[in-house]
Amino acid sequence: MINVCDNFLPEELFNQLQSTIISDCFPLYFQDVVTDDDKTSDLDNIVFTHGIYKDYSPCSEFFPVVYNTLIISLKKRFDDRIKSLLRCKVNCYPRSKRVCRHNFHDDYSFTHKGALLSLNTCNGWTEFGDGSKVESVANRLLLFDPSLPHASTSCSDQRCRWNIQLNYLSAIEW
Repeated sequence: MINVCDNFLPEELFNQLQSTIISDCFPLYFQDVVTDDDKTSDLDNIVFTHGIYKDYSPCSEFFPVVYNTLIISLKKRFDDRIKSLLRCKVNCYPRSKRVCRHNFHDDYSFTHKGALLSLNTCNGWTEFGDGSKVESVANRLLLFDPSLPHASTSCSDQRCRWNIQLNYLSAIEW
């Protein structure tokens, strides 16, 4: 099941989160492939990431701002359904000459929940195995099961496509 929530965060919280991440003070780390099975020579098949939470603990000094804006809002809006956070990371897909769809993949092989918050509006999207697509729109939250096939894209109309990805276990189904 795919659920899309536009204008997810209050404007002030979203602007705080967006300006913290899309800044010259936020470190990003180069990944020469987008998914583990992307062993391609396509020069546009890259992503910059920043791990916020991994292996059951915060791994970034930016964890508090993401927790206090996105994660708390997600818990409040969906009745505190986050049982256990698995991973949180920021993705930055640089602009390419054409929008490049990356390989389909799953985040973890077991059923779990995913939330993807778009930090900017661009012509990139998230695509699912059934062919459906959800466009990247600033402050749009996409909820889905990331154990099912899905794919990210770059963008061609902005400098980068930015989003925050959460993987978590839920106490209750949506």
